[in-house]
Amino acid sequence: MPRIKTNLKTFSSPAEDSSKKIPKKLRDILRFAYTNRFSDFYRKKFDAAGITLGNIKILTDFQQFPFTSKEEIMARDPDGLLFLPLSKVDYVRFSSGTSGRGLSVVYKAHGKIDEFYKDFMKDVRRVLVLNSPRGVPQEYDRYRSLGKLVVVGEPQNLEASSILAEKTKVDTISASASLLLLFTERLKQHYSLDRIKLLRLHAEGTTPLQRKLIKNQYPNALVIATYSSTETGNIAYQCP
Repeated sequence: MPRIKTNLKTFSSPAEDSSKKIPKKLRDILRFAYTNRFSDFYRKKFDAAGITLGNIKILTDFQQFPFTSKEEIMARDPDGLLFLPLSKVDYVRFSSGTSGRGLSVVYKAHGKIDEFYKDFMKDVRRVLVLNSPRGVPQEYDRYRSLGKLVVVGEPQNLEASSILAEKTKVDTISASASLLLLFTERLKQHYSLDRIKLLRLHAEGTTPLQRKLIKNQYPNALVIATYSSTETGNIAYQCP
């Protein structure tokens, strides 16, 4: 049998990786979770497990950390899970509660998300928001505070939303990646996708395939993904 030449990368084994030191950024996150003055949630969990930050040096040390269960989070009021002052909280949302009780998500008012709105939206004028009805007021307030025209679409009627986008000449769309891809098929029948300058993706993770499809459909658009959680605050980043 002829030999087949391959060009394979060499990966270290789990045993080799386990002896590596924990990166500084990760140590900083652990230190923040333990020492921050706004919530004792993780401090109590660390103490109960006998964990001291000085002993966490290599990756195998992570085995000492206890898991955080959904039930623990649900048992705490939103205030008990805040890792920032209450003055920086914009609003609180709850999940749908299909499991019996909704989980609270606290949104930070003054963080990286505001930098996103100021920096990336300075050259756009009209935003089509394809959100659930409960998400529209927050979107409206943010965009209007920057002097943008907010056009509220209807996720349940993408045909009407695409006509509305054409009539109002929007240059920005705010939607989840899945909804945007569905909407695009309708929109391109009424409006030139080249006119879209900014796409804000949110509410779900985006896969590499979704990002590729979106970029191919919207050649002139800057694609930004935004996410948030109670611990990290709001984060915005440009999709590669």
